[in-house]
Amino acid sequence: MYFYPEPAGAPKAAAPAPTLPTPRCGVLLINLGSPAAPEPGTVRRYLAEFLSDRRVIELSPWLWQPILRALIAPLRASASAARYRAVWQPEGAPLLVHSKAQTKLLAGSLLQRGVRAKVRLAMRYGHPSVAGALERLKKDGCTHILAVPMYPQYSATTIGSAADAVHAWAQRCRVQPALRISGSFPLFAPWLRAVARHVRAYWQRQGQPQRVVLTLNIQEPGFAARVRAAAWPFAADIVENPQPLGFGTNHNRAFARNESLGGSDFFAVLNPDISWAERENPFAALRAALENTPHAGLAYPQQFDEAGRRQDSERLAPTPARLLRRYAPWGQRHEIAPDGARAPDWVNAACILLPRAVWAQLGGFDEGFRMYGEDVELCLRLQLAGWRLVRAPHARITHSAGRASHRNARHFFWHLASLWRLWHSPVWGQWLARGGQS
Repeated sequence: MYFYPEPAGAPKAAAPAPTLPTPRCGVLLINLGSPAAPEPGTVRRYLAEFLSDRRVIELSPWLWQPILRALIAPLRASASAARYRAVWQPEGAPLLVHSKAQTKLLAGSLLQRGVRAKVRLAMRYGHPSVAGALERLKKDGCTHILAVPMYPQYSATTIGSAADAVHAWAQRCRVQPALRISGSFPLFAPWLRAVARHVRAYWQRQGQPQRVVLTLNIQEPGFAARVRAAAWPFAADIVENPQPLGFGTNHNRAFARNESLGGSDFFAVLNPDISWAERENPFAALRAALENTPHAGLAYPQQFDEAGRRQDSERLAPTPARLLRRYAPWGQRHEIAPDGARAPDWVNAACILLPRAVWAQLGGFDEGFRMYGEDVELCLRLQLAGWRLVRAPHARITHSAGRASHRNARHFFWHLASLWRLWHSPVWGQWLARGGQS
């Protein structure tokens, strides 16, 4: 194994023990990363680095790397570069710009509190690299370094991958600083208070909900007790599952619980990984679309990823032939044009709004689907019942889609099982009989 060279002035083995200097602390903030420029060449290199991480793509490199290098990175580079250009700021990539601002604010805050620490930023993929930032902290004289992956909740693809990069650098150091890597912090009180401040400020501008139904899919007695004991400005109701349940089952139970408490005119299905700009609350537009469109049974927004790229959330019924065309290297990912000239057969359920009566008529999701396919079946069943899917033209959200089935074998097989169930369901047969296979 290659090691970094001995630092200049390092004591020799026979030299007397030096006087220990006063420890100096360093803080390394680690975010995901961005390409260096919105150009095909740099984007291709970024994609190759990002998608070569075994934490992200869990396939064997012998199988995955030829596909990545020969097909995925070259074919996606130009289209991705164009989307990056659409959101690129004069100072650089938006994620890098905001992360630098956070780094500067943290350094100032620590200084005000009398904490003598050097704060630097690293990106897990791209620049500044984790290894480069750690080397600079060592040159700054930091003997103790805290690495902070900037993700509140743990995932092997985020915090796990960031920790891998820190450990890989440390393995090559002859003289290692004392290293510590922070874990996830979704229940860290200062973090929750900061989030609460933003939520309250948002409510003052946009209004606040009357009731929140919180489903704990795994048992967290301590967290549930704190939620119940807190004073909320809305009715907070907790559903605790004795064992984990599926996406559709949890939403069906949340609707039933809401009905038992008085109900509401509309029912929203939301993923936890969606967000929207402060002035782009989608719910007014979604409700208007339902109220102003004849036979509207489900309203949905346009979805974009963190880079501002339009997602393929509107699709046609997933026949085997369409899936082959879609996932072929030359396939077209977007089946529905942005102008909405052709209506979709289904939309993903990351953010949808239904009238209470429509949800009750349909009976909610088919709970036989474990994780995938329930949104397809619901949309087809809704249309067979005479209702329409309606895109709210002024509603826009950001969806951080995980696409776990693209990198995790277990999720991939769950996806296949859901497709098998869909294709053998009465709803699918009725949809095909109506001409839905075209």
